[in-house]
Amino acid sequence: MLHSALTGIGRRRAAPAAIRAAAPACIVPSPTITTTPPRPTRASLQSTVLRQGGDHARRWSSTVAALDAPSMFSTKHYDRTCPCGRITSDHVGQRVQLVGWVESIRKLSSDLVFIPLRDGYGKCQLVLRGGNDAVWSALDNVSIESVVYVEGVVAKRPEKDVLGNDNYEVEVDVLELVNKADRLPVHLFSKDPLPSEDVRLKYRYLDLRRPALQHNLRARSTALHAIRTSFLAHDFVEIETPTLFKTTPEGAREFLVPTRRAGHFYALTQSPQQYKQLLMAAGMDRYFQVARCYRDEDQRADRQPEFTQIDVEMTLATPAKIKQVIEECTLATVQAVLGKTLPAAPFPSFSYEHVMNTYGSDKPDVRFGLEIQQWKNEYLPSDMRDTYVIDVLHVPQAEVGAVSNSVLKKWASEAKKHGVFVIKIKDDRHPTLPFLAHPFPESLAAGDVLCLAVRPAVARGGSTPMGKWRTRMIQHLALTPSTDLAFLWVEGFPLFTPTALDDKPTHAIGHAGTTESAWTATHHPFTAPQPDHVHLLRDDPGAVMGQHYDLVLNGFEIGGGSIRIHDARLQQYVFEVLGMDESQTARFAHLLDALRFGCPPHGGIALGLDRLMAVLLSAPSIRDVIAFPKSSGAELMVESPSRVDAAQLAEYAIQVVETAATK
Repeated sequence: MLHSALTGIGRRRAAPAAIRAAAPACIVPSPTITTTPPRPTRASLQSTVLRQGGDHARRWSSTVAALDAPSMFSTKHYDRTCPCGRITSDHVGQRVQLVGWVESIRKLSSDLVFIPLRDGYGKCQLVLRGGNDAVWSALDNVSIESVVYVEGVVAKRPEKDVLGNDNYEVEVDVLELVNKADRLPVHLFSKDPLPSEDVRLKYRYLDLRRPALQHNLRARSTALHAIRTSFLAHDFVEIETPTLFKTTPEGAREFLVPTRRAGHFYALTQSPQQYKQLLMAAGMDRYFQVARCYRDEDQRADRQPEFTQIDVEMTLATPAKIKQVIEECTLATVQAVLGKTLPAAPFPSFSYEHVMNTYGSDKPDVRFGLEIQQWKNEYLPSDMRDTYVIDVLHVPQAEVGAVSNSVLKKWASEAKKHGVFVIKIKDDRHPTLPFLAHPFPESLAAGDVLCLAVRPAVARGGSTPMGKWRTRMIQHLALTPSTDLAFLWVEGFPLFTPTALDDKPTHAIGHAGTTESAWTATHHPFTAPQPDHVHLLRDDPGAVMGQHYDLVLNGFEIGGGSIRIHDARLQQYVFEVLGMDESQTARFAHLLDALRFGCPPHGGIALGLDRLMAVLLSAPSIRDVIAFPKSSGAELMVESPSRVDAAQLAEYAIQVVETAATK
């Protein structure tokens, strides 16, 4: 039994010394590794994923068999004087105990080895000198990324050898191998480029050892502490709400959770929106929560199927009160994470109409100037003057330098895909464009570049064609931002958006029901209209403005909120405007009842924690600030989502119907 167990282990790796000592008659060959294994490609990674289950089963079955000799394994406890990255001048001359990962082994000679030892707080250099046979014997079994325990005396490094903040080294006289690392499937600490993101996500626990990601997760923890401290100082109560909810047509596509009651499903909460309104009806007055939310959306760089938001609600709220609380919280978070003190003055606030006209986006990055102008009236043909405008982006040659014809041609080709025309001003100030009925203004100089796009006079949606092109031009021109962080508020949104311009799923409010509505909720169906616009709900819903406000940072929406409807009759009427039938309205019976039983006026906001942290830390994706993110809706590390067996499906009375898309 013992012989077969040891042989099974030997096929994959060298048997530990303790096992060899316990079974001297068994000869277990140790593999010789002379080359660095190649990094997995995307194709090989997919192949690895497919056969991983079998490999793991074989690996762990042999280990379980070997447990017949439990004394061969160690569960020894280790302690440390301090983390590797926190050795200071106070430790010089003192003896320390350290535990960490071996980042590399540099053998300068047969009597001198340097090892960078790393833990979650940083790293320090170990110095191993000849003359200590026990240390050198232990070193023979150490591989890259093995966990080791060392003891030694701290010394200050010679000035010529100091690199960055590594001012100290440890002269090692005790070294123990705590856990030997197998050959790593990815190499994250060499000078070579990082492996692809898919490979790193497959081995996320290794990727998280990188200092950059360690820093991001620790900064996230610091931010959460600052956020909680700020809200608690304003008498908010942190309350947890359920994750298992019911399906309601709020907007996003939901994740359904089956139950053993055939045909009955939970839905994971898209947000705690309805629960927090119910808490206001319950008299909790001021609520906040670090909430997990779930939406089955198409994957983008700034979205995840599960994400974290800072959820906030308060009674007797006004937009001004909400803004004050959130601004104080945001400034405290920036100070805690970045050590920056931003001006305490209120964040600038702009109307939706202004940002759509000036920047072509409802979440503009205002740090680069490059504002959009509108040409109207005489610049348009007579039949277009009442309903259209020309968006104009002027790029003066005096500010950006001359633009070559080859570059201009590339811009023009790309801009055309956005519905934008790019023109360089020449002597002829009346180019042939189908929508232009007037020569260019005399104020334009030869060599200036103009970008032009015609659009409806009233902008709707999240961006205009020129707004999208403005973002590209900022990149093409490599403009320098005027500041690191530009917070601003956008408010004055229309309460409703035409269904044709909305991208909500087909079962959402305004889409489902017996009759498809012409309108969907711009924010969500619980947003209150402006008090002086209530009378427009029946005859002119498109003219109704909502009490909705968004918080924007550097071109990213990091928060959105509104004053809520607290009158059940008004809420019912808004549902009707959205085309909800009786069955849809019945799904919100609990909320309508709460409003009928005396609910005070209230409002709130939700901040996207993942997106906020990504912007503050200049991360290219929110995946870089989440411990275990999804990629394209899947988690490669644990292979989820996964299939379940027939017995589980039967228990939930579910039958899977295979389609071409699911095979």
